[in-house]
Amino acid sequence: MFEQIAAFVASWWDRLAPAEIVDVYAGAGVLRWGKYHRTLEPGFHWKWPVAERAVEVLTCETTQRVPPQSLTTKDGVGIVAASIVRYQIVDVEKYISLIWDQGDVLLDVTAGAVRKATCEMNWLDMLAVPPEDAILKLVRSSVNRYGFKIHAITFTDLAKAHSIRLVQPHGKDLSN
Repeated sequence: MFEQIAAFVASWWDRLAPAEIVDVYAGAGVLRWGKYHRTLEPGFHWKWPVAERAVEVLTCETTQRVPPQSLTTKDGVGIVAASIVRYQIVDVEKYISLIWDQGDVLLDVTAGAVRKATCEMNWLDMLAVPPEDAILKLVRSSVNRYGFKIHAITFTDLAKAHSIRLVQPHGKDLSN
């Protein structure tokens, strides 16, 4: 019971507080009656209780790991590629207002760019010069309009992979 009361008070505290403190590594977008009103820089800011709500966003440079992908190169070599995207948020309004589930957008766009770039190259060419610059350009052109600034994309793993796919006969249990 106490936990429920504490959770209720905590959920309403953001709405009832007349001030907002934005941390040095963040920015915040203020929604007034659900519409974007203004952007807050780090520091102390007044806001209208109930009418305004601040949505804090990390604006410092950070990284996101892109999960490993099984891909096939232009010359038919099966590979596994994993990467990291280094970015920051430079436009809080666009980041909050134009997309939902921002992390998924960044990961999905990056994974698609990795697939596109690797499928257009031969394996030996990819080993000599990984397509990180081409991927970077693709990701930038897709997500910069949402407030992202993409600094770099780096492969953390790039290797040949042999896929084994088990085909299960209809109605048979292979676990025994």
